[in-house]
Amino acid sequence: MKILAVGAGRQHGNSNTIIREILRGAESVSHEIKFYDLNQMDIKGCRGCYACEKTEYGCVIQDDLKPYWKDLMKADVLILGTPNYIYNISGQMKMLIDRHYSMKDRYYKPRLPKGKRGIYIFSQGDSNTETYRSIYETYVKYLESHGIETLKFWVYGGSIPAGEDTLTMKEAYELGKNL
Repeated sequence: MKILAVGAGRQHGNSNTIIREILRGAESVSHEIKFYDLNQMDIKGCRGCYACEKTEYGCVIQDDLKPYWKDLMKADVLILGTPNYIYNISGQMKMLIDRHYSMKDRYYKPRLPKGKRGIYIFSQGDSNTETYRSIYETYVKYLESHGIETLKFWVYGGSIPAGEDTLTMKEAYELGKNL
């Protein structure tokens, strides 16, 4: 199984810590993984240029996301993780999600191969995991409209670092192991 993971927070922040534990579980059963750290990449936002409609797949913008589109086409599972910044997902993740516009044709039909599944991890300081849920759901629904079935919708909240939360780390590891 091919797993494509993208993190958009601090390298050792909660969302990336959870992603890495999922990937550790996936590696333990020999799944193939690819991880992109948006904070280490030069990425640009969608220009609304519609040039993607003239390509086989993917966005035509020349930046560090260029290989991502091929990896996405091959992946069985897409994992996206982002912290909450100012009542919303991070700007880096917003740019990535916006660029998924290129994964629909001019008639808004998904261009992704069928059978893709998504794991979405949102981390926030607020321990009430319902506070921003409707905001997160908007992005998940958008990705579902591209044909990515939601496998796990996860909101991690509070002041305990995810890496110190043994139940969270166990759940993440088991999720990766059982993909």
